[in-house]
Amino acid sequence: GGIEAERERVKKITNAFRSRIAELPFEFVVEDPKDRTNAVTAVRPLTCGAKKIIQVLKDEYQIWGCPNGGEIADKIFRIGHIGNITMDDLDSLFAALKDMQARGII
Repeated sequence: GGIEAERERVKKITNAFRSRIAELPFEFVVEDPKDRTNAVTAVRPLTCGAKKIIQVLKDEYQIWGCPNGGEIADKIFRIGHIGNITMDDLDSLFAALKDMQARGII
């Protein structure tokens, strides 16, 4: 498919993630869409620490997010959209996040 096909695939994954995450208790760190990259999305949890979300995703659902360090370690985490990421992967992520919400974690 070439580079243009890959860019389009990543854009599709990115847009799907961003539209679905808006339904959950998170806010975008970069609010202006023109300033966002399609490689990764940084989100700020509104109801739970970012470290806990990353840990539960990894330990209980075998899903790896991108943690941060330093003073923002518990405030922000990132989800990558490049590489071997599929719509099925997004479905698994959102099933896990909704389960975590139902369990009162987020």
